[in-house]
Amino acid sequence: MILKYIIRHFVSLLLINGVFIVARTSDIIQIAAASGLEEMSIYMRPTTQISLDATAATGLTCVDGVLKCKGQIVPTVSPKDGLCNFLDFLKKN
Repeated sequence: MILKYIIRHFVSLLLINGVFIVARTSDIIQIAAASGLEEMSIYMRPTTQISLDATAATGLTCVDGVLKCKGQIVPTVSPKDGLCNFLDFLKKN
């Protein structure tokens, strides 16, 4: 079985004393996977504001709890439900 997955997750790099430190500043918003002919893709409601850089890269915005991709509303689930659905997909495939 070949499994491909995509997790959109943006981080900030901080330069402290000449060392780059990764700081998690945003949420995992989408998880997508494929195995053979089976596919799944799910968007999760962000719990933090989506940065302008992340919006420029992905086209995702969230206003008043409504997630949009390039202006189109996308259905979302809670982060917990999204990760549970992803784990269920992995178990089945």
